[in-house]
Amino acid sequence: MRPDHPAVGVLALGLARRLGLPDDTALLPDDAPAAGAEPRRLEVARQGVAEAEVLALPWATVVAGPAWFTRACRGVPAEALGVESALLRTAVRAAAGEAVRSRGEFTLYAAEEPPPVDPSRTVAVSDDPAHVHAVVAQAPADDVAEAGVPSWESSVALVPDDGAGRAIEAAVAAAGHRVTGGVLASLGTLTPPRLRGRGLGRYAVAVAMDRAALEGLLPFAEVPAGHTAAHHVAIAVGLEAAGTRTVLALD
Repeated sequence: MRPDHPAVGVLALGLARRLGLPDDTALLPDDAPAAGAEPRRLEVARQGVAEAEVLALPWATVVAGPAWFTRACRGVPAEALGVESALLRTAVRAAAGEAVRSRGEFTLYAAEEPPPVDPSRTVAVSDDPAHVHAVVAQAPADDVAEAGVPSWESSVALVPDDGAGRAIEAAVAAAGHRVTGGVLASLGTLTPPRLRGRGLGRYAVAVAMDRAALEGLLPFAEVPAGHTAAHHVAIAVGLEAAGTRTVLALD
């Protein structure tokens, strides 16, 4: 995502608020770095928090964590800071006895507008939380947690119907969002394993994006680096890669 993309200002604002930065922070883009130049770098001090992270955007890199962590990252190129293995090595060398482990590397996606959502001939969209719970009951607990279901503030489910609004089977997919920084809709989707590969998750996310946009929120997603199917869904619904976030746990 280019610094002049229409969605960038809102994206940067939401991410800055999540980091505890003021709304007028330098995280907001001005000029893109010159060719070969590193993005500007910001440090966010976090004391007494068992987590550190690096947010890498095309125009800025944010290093957030305890003082020993931010110091250790100062001599590391921005490109390396965004790589999970390189960041973990840097932190382990500087940890001075603290246990450090990776919580993952995530690609950040955002979209200015939701995709068109055409009515389906096979499933109805339900706002009933009971239908979301029915999807949860069919999925492994790890998948439910990864989708962020417990934190969803708004959700929809897809329910097979007879064309007249009467359900004929249990719900087959769900999607929802939590609000981040007051302006971002952090999306998640859940499809039972036996029903994957049919486009249900993609359709559910598109509906959730439409609902988020109606609430005045920017559709946003953080997808784990190795989750190929989730990346495919993000791209299919028009979300654009905007940067990465690498998170470490400090025990």
